[in-house]
Amino acid sequence: MSSHPTAGARPAELSPAKRALLEAMLAEPRAALGPVRRAHAGDVPLSFAQERLYFLDRMQRGGTAYGIHPLLPLKGAIDEAALERALGEVVRRHEALRTTFREVDGVPAQVVAPFAGFALPVADLSGLGAAERDAEAKRRAADEAARPFDLAAGPLFRGTLLRLGAGERLLLLGMHHIVADGWSLEVLRRELATLYAAYAAGGESPLPEPALQYADFAVWQRAAMRGPALDRQLAWWKAHLAGAPELLALPTDRPRPAVRTQRGSAVAAVLGAGVSARLDALARDEGATPFMVLLAAFQLLLGRYAATDDVVVGTPVAGRAHRETEGVIGCFVNTLALRTGLRGDPAFRELVRRARDVTLAAYDHQEVPFERLVAELRPERSLAHSPLFQVMFTLDDAPGHGGTQPPWPAFHAGEKRTAKFDLTLACTRGADGLATVLEYDTDLFDADTAGRMLAHFGRLVEQVAASPGLRLAAVELLGGAERERVLAWGRGAERAYALERCVHQLVEAQAARTPRAVAVVHEGGQVTYAELNGGANRLARELLGRGVGRGAFVPILARRGPHVAVAMLAVMKAGAAFVPLDAGWPEARLRGVQAALRAPLLLAGEDVVDRAQALGVPVLPVRIGRGDAAEVAASNPESGAGPEDPVYAIYTSGSTGVPKAAVVAHGGLANRFQWMTDCFGAPSAALRLTMVDHGGRIDGALLYRSELFGAATIDGMIGGYLALLQAAAADPDRAMTEFPLPAI
Repeated sequence: MSSHPTAGARPAELSPAKRALLEAMLAEPRAALGPVRRAHAGDVPLSFAQERLYFLDRMQRGGTAYGIHPLLPLKGAIDEAALERALGEVVRRHEALRTTFREVDGVPAQVVAPFAGFALPVADLSGLGAAERDAEAKRRAADEAARPFDLAAGPLFRGTLLRLGAGERLLLLGMHHIVADGWSLEVLRRELATLYAAYAAGGESPLPEPALQYADFAVWQRAAMRGPALDRQLAWWKAHLAGAPELLALPTDRPRPAVRTQRGSAVAAVLGAGVSARLDALARDEGATPFMVLLAAFQLLLGRYAATDDVVVGTPVAGRAHRETEGVIGCFVNTLALRTGLRGDPAFRELVRRARDVTLAAYDHQEVPFERLVAELRPERSLAHSPLFQVMFTLDDAPGHGGTQPPWPAFHAGEKRTAKFDLTLACTRGADGLATVLEYDTDLFDADTAGRMLAHFGRLVEQVAASPGLRLAAVELLGGAERERVLAWGRGAERAYALERCVHQLVEAQAARTPRAVAVVHEGGQVTYAELNGGANRLARELLGRGVGRGAFVPILARRGPHVAVAMLAVMKAGAAFVPLDAGWPEARLRGVQAALRAPLLLAGEDVVDRAQALGVPVLPVRIGRGDAAEVAASNPESGAGPEDPVYAIYTSGSTGVPKAAVVAHGGLANRFQWMTDCFGAPSAALRLTMVDHGGRIDGALLYRSELFGAATIDGMIGGYLALLQAAAADPDRAMTEFPLPAI
């Protein structure tokens, strides 16, 4: 299997250190399994891998994620009786395919049934038209993949033969992962080819009886996984995964559900043979294998997506370290958690070396079953994601690549409808290049997202294959067109805004055009534009007379009311910036903000003057007088403030608990008005702006009625009215519907 770290690399191509390690590994005698056969018949314990799959099945009754459903297209004259007999002989030879599972005193056990024959159902679709026949074959294959397995009742291996036409058939097989793995499919394929050829020729089976059955391995594994050797391997894994993140926080299209459904799909792409050849060359240069190079590339991609420099990826290993297991059908596969650090912005070559070292060390400790490792590490268990890692990576050789194959077609994978993990990247090396398939959890990701991620992987691999010395931060995931789309999302349509006037000047212009129009509505009545602008003029001249001007910050302490709008405009007209203070703040916070501002005075509503005076600065009360409308006739104060001058500052709690100010300029506020005009249009009837004073936010909630907007100039945003709703802080939607608002 080319997922092995030394697959694809000849000894002469390895570094001296790695070649010595390989020679030592090959010279080391493999551990004996002990008795070849079980000493007794009857129930046997589950292997560690089977135990995990058994409990997963118990939690997710009727799930299909752990079904294996290969398709075998057959061409030419097919002897259906010989095929059925060959499949039956495979079932007879391998007890795993006749195994079911039951609990004895709460402990699961394997139950091997005696061989009682095997029937291969045949469905004849040859009478259908070509299009209808193909559709029906796909439907039946999908139905087979959607059929759950009953681990207690069985069978856990089944098949159906579809007749598609003259000299064309499709064999649908189904088996549960608890009785087979990927390696088992190759054992099944080889034996099926040999047996079919013998039976079709009128002969008998030429295969020797298996020396070992999977149940024998399960008994041995339970006995062998204890003692100092296991403790040493566990110690390495504990050190390797110490402090590793329990969840790879990839950005998803939807929130992670509380319980995984294991619904999935897949997208595919192919990288050209040239890229594959350059990856092989890089692997040789670094004493690594293509597996290690692709693993490094995939972990770099995941690190970028998850914004982390600590990435753990799972990978399967055959789990057949003993020669006796190589020809046995069963669930031997083990899983390794490969953790690679991306920190330090190394060159990609260096990342390959890190992945190489991690992979070699992990393979040197692969005897520890993944299930035993999870039990030892005790990560926080969750039904929402798998423990230790949530992303899997595999690399295999296409049939015929790297060795000869029997004259029998290869199994084809059916359509992906399940996902065991958040993501699984399966790469297959072939003569045409590197085929990549990304299986994804459809509860988390959309097809477009998965396709984009796979395209990013391809672009990343092409870059590092061409320039392995490239620093990780310099690797580009986005192509030119995609980058332009992303930048367009961020900047939107370019627009040259006319920002030479400040907001208070826009109000002045509106007051001149429509002095009697309603500007502010509150529960005590309403204020016209003439009254609003006139009151602000009167107060601004008083501020200027007290030395307040450009560069000053003037705090406003008031409860919600029309006088707040007057105070804000007055400060703007004086050229200063206003700072809203919440009347509900503790006195210590009010004093702290005032001390930071060093304000010459404080504007206060009449109902909070006493509290304002306690802060130890001069207080100027804010009110709206009956004669304020007459002030419109007088000239508006000339402050000299421009778009770059501050218009207001808002204090937040600050990350350290010490209040910090965010300052906004006149141009920014005017720009916001222009944006509002572009998005919603100017008010032809009403612009309903609810003033709330949470933490000093004066304009916290903007409630629009889209049918009320018309023109599209910045002046048009001034001309609606400001609605001060006392209940808005609690329920702005209810306040908007219950508070009577006049028409303009």
